[in-house]
Amino acid sequence: MNNHTRREQLIRLCALRVRYRQAWQSKASACQLAALLTETEHQQKIFAEAGRAQEKTGEC
Repeated sequence: MNNHTRREQLIRLCALRVRYRQAWQSKASACQLAALLTETEHQQKIFAEAGRAQEKTGEC
Protein backbone atom coordinates (compact mmCIF):
# COMPACT_ATOMS: atom_id res chain seq x y z
CA MET A 1 0.00 0.00 0.00
CA ASN A 2 1.56 3.27 -1.03
CA ASN A 3 1.27 6.48 0.97
CA HIS A 4 -1.56 7.81 -1.20
CA THR A 5 -3.63 4.65 -0.80
CA ARG A 6 -2.87 4.52 2.93
CA ARG A 7 -4.00 8.11 3.31
CA GLU A 8 -7.23 7.40 1.41
CA GLN A 9 -7.86 4.40 3.66
CA LEU A 10 -7.30 6.53 6.77
CA ILE A 11 -9.69 9.20 5.47
CA ARG A 12 -12.31 6.51 4.75
CA LEU A 13 -11.91 5.16 8.28
CA CYS A 14 -12.21 8.62 9.85
CA ALA A 15 -15.31 9.36 7.76
CA LEU A 16 -16.93 6.15 8.99
CA ARG A 17 -16.19 7.12 12.59
CA VAL A 18 -17.82 10.51 12.02
CA ARG A 19 -20.85 8.88 10.41
CA TYR A 20 -21.17 6.48 13.35
CA ARG A 21 -20.94 9.33 15.86
CA GLN A 22 -23.58 11.33 13.96
CA ALA A 23 -25.85 8.29 13.77
CA TRP A 24 -25.42 7.69 17.50
CA GLN A 25 -26.24 11.31 18.32
CA SER A 26 -29.31 11.27 16.08
CA LYS A 27 -30.49 8.11 17.86
CA ALA A 28 -30.32 5.91 14.77
CA SER A 29 -31.68 2.40 14.95
CA ALA A 30 -29.58 -0.37 16.42
CA CYS A 31 -29.47 -2.00 12.99
CA GLN A 32 -28.00 1.14 11.38
CA LEU A 33 -25.45 1.50 14.17
CA ALA A 34 -24.48 -2.15 13.88
CA ALA A 35 -23.96 -1.81 10.12
CA LEU A 36 -21.75 1.26 10.58
CA LEU A 37 -19.80 -0.40 13.36
CA THR A 38 -19.27 -3.53 11.27
CA GLU A 39 -17.99 -1.48 8.34
CA THR A 40 -15.73 0.55 10.63
CA GLU A 41 -14.23 -2.62 12.11
CA HIS A 42 -13.71 -4.01 8.61
CA GLN A 43 -11.89 -0.86 7.48
CA GLN A 44 -9.78 -0.87 10.66
CA LYS A 45 -8.74 -4.45 9.91
CA ILE A 46 -7.78 -3.58 6.32
CA PHE A 47 -5.83 -0.53 7.52
CA ALA A 48 -3.98 -2.54 10.17
CA GLU A 49 -3.16 -5.39 7.78
CA ALA A 50 -1.85 -2.94 5.20
CA GLY A 51 0.31 -1.31 7.86
CA ARG A 52 1.79 -4.66 8.86
CA ALA A 53 2.45 -5.56 5.22
CA GLN A 54 4.07 -2.18 4.68
CA GLU A 55 6.38 -2.75 7.66
CA LYS A 56 7.40 -6.17 6.32
CA THR A 57 8.30 -4.78 2.90
CA GLY A 58 10.06 -1.76 4.38
CA GLU A 59 7.94 0.79 2.51
CA CYS A 60 7.53 4.26 3.96
